[in-house]
Amino acid sequence: MIRLRKTAIRILLLLVAFCAAPIALAWWDAHKPEGGA
Repeated sequence: MIRLRKTAIRILLLLVAFCAAPIALAWWDAHKPEGGA
């Protein structure tokens, strides 16, 4: 039961990461600091 919950949380985190990655990349591209710092 605990193992199943851990797996579910891991899958959920992966889904969130997959959804957030393009948004984060687009935001970073739009708000990139000058000089590449």
